[in-house]
Amino acid sequence: MDSGIVWFFNFLYVKLDDRIIIAGSLSKAFGSHGGFIACNHPDTINFIKTYGTTYAFGGPPSLPGIAACIAAADLHLDGTVSLRQNDLQQIIKYFDNKFNGTEVINKRTTMPIRGLLIGNEEKAITICKKMHDRGFATTVAMYPTVEEGKAILRCAISAIHTRENIDSLHKNFMECINEPG
Repeated sequence: MDSGIVWFFNFLYVKLDDRIIIAGSLSKAFGSHGGFIACNHPDTINFIKTYGTTYAFGGPPSLPGIAACIAAADLHLDGTVSLRQNDLQQIIKYFDNKFNGTEVINKRTTMPIRGLLIGNEEKAITICKKMHDRGFATTVAMYPTVEEGKAILRCAISAIHTRENIDSLHKNFMECINEPG
């Protein structure tokens, strides 16, 4: 059984302290919409059920939205998500190895966002433009998002990226970084 599902079912049996309320969104992880609230105290549960209706800040859930939630849940339950997460972790490791000589932000973490340190803000913007011209979707992060003089080129890695995609990104990045101006 998927370790995420095991965690979820084990979590169901954890009794929360009466003062703890956990609220979360399903928008990113499930790629649709909705959320959840977990709490223990009966008065809190009744209060939320009474005053926290879906109509408080919007309309009822849409049927396509509900279908998207169900489809996303099915992908989690049938193991597809676990396989894709494994693929993603493998390509992240490959990225880190490929960019070994470059200062990489988030290197050796499971996060799929990597930052390639450029330093100078103008140079980072120029390199980003060159990468766009070559067909790569990168963005620049600079002050105040990062420390002044430490601009980075942000790369978002996904499970559909291949080793060939990472090789091409690396080759083009190295060419751009070494080009004058």
